[in-house]
Amino acid sequence: MDTSKLRSKRTVIGGIALVAALGAGGTVWATAANADGRPDNDDRVLSAEERTSAENAARAAVPGSTVLEVEASDDQGVAYEAEVRDAAGQEWDVDLDASYQVVTKTADTDEDGADD
Repeated sequence: MDTSKLRSKRTVIGGIALVAALGAGGTVWATAANADGRPDNDDRVLSAEERTSAENAARAAVPGSTVLEVEASDDQGVAYEAEVRDAAGQEWDVDLDASYQVVTKTADTDEDGADD
């Protein structure tokens, strides 16, 4: 009996079993992460109209700013999150409600407290 072929088959079968187990575990983990079955609102792609309205509201909240990013939010009472940079280079986080009204506006700072 050729034992090298038998070892090779055991290795391949073991590898396939490992891949299957990891795949099943990943599926369980992903399902548990979103247990309520509803997609996260912050994963939603904004329409062109939503994006433009949110950008305009964020620029109005921080005059002279440039919009860096706008996305949907899953925070309570906040429909959109925008990140803008003012003329001095300070970055701001602007949270907007569904009517594009400012909920909060905060200067974005590094963890050590220094401004970006």
